[in-house]
Amino acid sequence: MLIISMIFLLFPLLIKTYEHINQSLSTEEDYEWNLFLIQLRKEMRESDGWDVSNNRLFLKRNNQMIMYEQYGNVLRRRVDSEGHEIVLQNINQVLFRVNDLKLQVHIQFINDHQRDAYYSSIVYRQ
Repeated sequence: MLIISMIFLLFPLLIKTYEHINQSLSTEEDYEWNLFLIQLRKEMRESDGWDVSNNRLFLKRNNQMIMYEQYGNVLRRRVDSEGHEIVLQNINQVLFRVNDLKLQVHIQFINDHQRDAYYSSIVYRQ
């Protein structure tokens, strides 16, 4: 009886520890997601126009073409089809959609968490 009582006493502590570990692990994913959103919003504001084609986001800025695309399990950023800047990691699927002149970015991570972001027509769509 004593052993069973001790197990039941420790059970809430184990659950609380598990929740804390789970929350700290998802914080890194949220941090990376929020940095990506801030960077993308800034680039859209500074761009001369944007378009979505073949599930890729294209931004025109200062005679440069900036492209966001999925590459394996990462979302990468390229300028004039050169470079390989990773902006999000551990992703399963990226969807860029345009609805009513709004850009929707849908990300499904490997751990099945999903995130959505919507950008209104800050700049015109070409």
